Amino acid sequence: DVAGIVDLYTEDAAVMAPDMPTTVGHRQLATVYRGALDAVAMDFTFTFDEVTVRGDTAIARTRTNGNNTVRATGDRVPARYRELFILGRQDTGWKIARYMFQPRPEEEP
Repeated sequence: DVAGIVDLYTEDAAVMAPDMPTTVGHRQLATVYRGALDAVAMDFTFTFDEVTVRGDTAIARTRTNGNNTVRATGDRVPARYRELFILGRQDTGWKIARYMFQPRPEEEP
């Protein structure tokens, strides 16, 4: 549900993925997520390591474990990431303003 995913973000949100240009705003986010979800099925579990809230801003540091399944071949590719989310409180609730992730080193739990 690309529209549902994009709705989790602020209008000016930025996503910083490894080896990719920064994606900014709902239009770019929709394009990137549509392409990603067309290419792979994602099955992840998030572990929250830290959440800090100061006024209308929150920061969450998480770890992800799971698999990407390549739709064209059915191959399952293990995936381990560490993420940083910055959220802003809006009239409609909390929205993701910035999201950065990168592969997690094997030695990290």
